[in-house]
Amino acid sequence: MRHLPHTSIFGMLILGGLALGLGCGDKDADTASDDGGTVGTTSGGGGSGGGGSADCTGTVPADADVISGAEVYNATGAVAWICSGGSATVNAAGGTFFVESNAALTINAGGAQIWAADGAVVTVNASDATIVQDDGATVTANAADLEVTSCGDVVIDGSAVASGC
Repeated sequence: MRHLPHTSIFGMLILGGLALGLGCGDKDADTASDDGGTVGTTSGGGGSGGGGSADCTGTVPADADVISGAEVYNATGAVAWICSGGSATVNAAGGTFFVESNAALTINAGGAQIWAADGAVVTVNASDATIVQDDGATVTANAADLEVTSCGDVVIDGSAVASGC
């Protein structure tokens, strides 16, 4: 996992003018810090809050909300699968979100767990989020103390959701 203090775009972390590549499965413990945040690797792949494994696959729970339009969450603990063309804004703590290609997610409260597929756009404005990010996802981090796992290919498995995405 990586603690992300600033902005990660296309698998790159921009930290005080120094660009660091992120990679799934890294085992080294290199770290850097800025504004109290830490960049480092302790393990590759995985994740929580919806399931996952070291191969960077997130499993959408059967009871997840399926979003194809625009949705705003003001209650804690939401679980949503955001489909292509959909968007969600989260104003309450916690929750698990699976973001498909051409979908957008904005997090304004801490504690979210996010799976971002290739082509997903995620903006995080709150601390303590956990992100599993495809190298082709765009993640803008406007908060410190985020844990990020960057993978070459994030797979979102929605087979448990009858309606699909």
